[in-house]
Amino acid sequence: MNRVPWVFLTVIILSSQTAASAVSNHPDWDGAQGLTGWWEDVASDVLIDESTGDIFVTGTYRYDLHAGPFSLAAQQHHDSGNTSDIFVARWSGDNWAWIATAGGPDNDWASSLAMTNDGSLYVAGAFRSNTSTFGTHQLSNSDTTPRTLTTSPTSEAFLARIDPSNGDWMWVSGFEGQAHSDWSVAIEPSASGGVYVAGNYASNSLVHDGTTLMPGWGDGGLTDAFLVEFSSSGALLAHSSIFDPDASLEVSDLAVTTEGMVLLAGHYIGQAAYAVPNKTVNEAPGYSEGFVAAWQPVNQTWMWMASIGGAGSDEIYSISPDEEGGAYVLARSSSPVTYSINPDNSSRISIPNSGISGTTDVLVSRITGHGEWLWTSSAIGAGNDDAHSIAAMDGGAVVSGGTASFAMTFGSHGIQKSDDPLNMDLWLAGIGDSGAWKWALNAGMAKWPEATPLDHSGGVSVLGGSFSTTYVDFDDSRIWNWDNESTYQWPDAFFALLNHNLNQDCTDADDASDNSGCTNFDDDSSDNSNTGQDGSDDGQGDNGGSAGPEETSEVGALGILVVLLIVGMIIGIILISRSEEESSDE
Repeated sequence: MNRVPWVFLTVIILSSQTAASAVSNHPDWDGAQGLTGWWEDVASDVLIDESTGDIFVTGTYRYDLHAGPFSLAAQQHHDSGNTSDIFVARWSGDNWAWIATAGGPDNDWASSLAMTNDGSLYVAGAFRSNTSTFGTHQLSNSDTTPRTLTTSPTSEAFLARIDPSNGDWMWVSGFEGQAHSDWSVAIEPSASGGVYVAGNYASNSLVHDGTTLMPGWGDGGLTDAFLVEFSSSGALLAHSSIFDPDASLEVSDLAVTTEGMVLLAGHYIGQAAYAVPNKTVNEAPGYSEGFVAAWQPVNQTWMWMASIGGAGSDEIYSISPDEEGGAYVLARSSSPVTYSINPDNSSRISIPNSGISGTTDVLVSRITGHGEWLWTSSAIGAGNDDAHSIAAMDGGAVVSGGTASFAMTFGSHGIQKSDDPLNMDLWLAGIGDSGAWKWALNAGMAKWPEATPLDHSGGVSVLGGSFSTTYVDFDDSRIWNWDNESTYQWPDAFFALLNHNLNQDCTDADDASDNSGCTNFDDDSSDNSNTGQDGSDDGQGDNGGSAGPEETSEVGALGILVVLLIVGMIIGIILISRSEEESSDE
């Protein structure tokens, strides 16, 4: 019997196992639940109650929705039908505790959740229905245009408070616009015990309870952004706006720093964006440029504006406060070189696009409470890569997004896309507080949504979103699509838990340092970020994949695998050749 093929196979297996051992340990999936029904169901935000560990989910459903023993039926328009309503649900222990609904006979949706220190729960979004019902409370749309097959009313923003113990709506407050749509996108707790609400408005002015809050700065329905603070009883406390007088500006997310500064993040298209008395100038007017604007609630003043931009399109999608008064920022860029620009424009960090010209890359940055960019790191892929959400955790952040690239590299960690050529895959990754990528995880399937919200608390991350495949697996947790026996699967909502401590003695930094199997977020020795310490940059900065002094010894896991497999194949070929020579001699 010829033993050489077995020797060759053994070399390959050992090479693969050696390479696999070089891969850093990523967190583990720790359960998942679906909110399923016919037509389209989407989870737009998720939240962990820090005091109980319970999960709150909000989103939109179009026809019906089922979660454990609870079922909802959306109000359908009597003529056109297929309209959406709002849901909020609570997962407690191992069961759904309750599920609540709101809306009317047109498209109504929820965008964001927030819980204040006293345990109060708030929901924000928008409604198109002429009348939208929240339990015993109602909102009337100032646009009374009837919905027909060719017409529909514009949307108006809302903020609502809901009882977290039973899902009863406590109050709801709406904004009125004129002729164009307005919507809330993000809410966060305020120091007053209420909440901040950020959103966008295309109306000529934004009105609340008969009082004009701010004018529309653009003509013809161009969008600007608003920031409003409400008390716990729904009273209006403060308001302001950010605007682009030449084109549209949209806010995507909101964060409150540990120092109480309010940060709004988004993008604009025109010559400049204004948070009076501050402004930031577009690197390439006509292409989108990302911005972060800081609001000081004590004196109700905009303090600074910083930007991310280049010669292509750049947008900031998510922002989350760090532990030192600043924030982590998640962006997407198609610029050949992208610049993170400080408020005074005196210094900038540059990072090149790693893909084919015109494709998008994912960027994660860290910014101080004074608007200074500390570093920017990129995730490298040859195709289009999307940025979804970022959530801060001890020593860094967890990030989610999508990819159409065949493979993506996160510093020394890599993922490979599924075989589906038409849809993006979902990915998650961890990044340290100095900009070094710590781990990367492919969710293993395509047909994910364009947004996957994240929250983190106590070593556990919760991911939300929707899927439109027959089923989805999160390790041992499988969620079946409601339409799993149909030829087409409509999107169903879900949440999934990612445990950063499961099966690891990694509850603190010391344990992580002592345990080789742990992901140590406090160890940033393999820093692959561009800190941009030079004020004058030549535009050829680090692309997020180059190594620092100590990273040169840490070759990417995929690279190790390829090298070892090649070495194994060479050895195998040599052994086979020798065996054949010996056989021929006999």
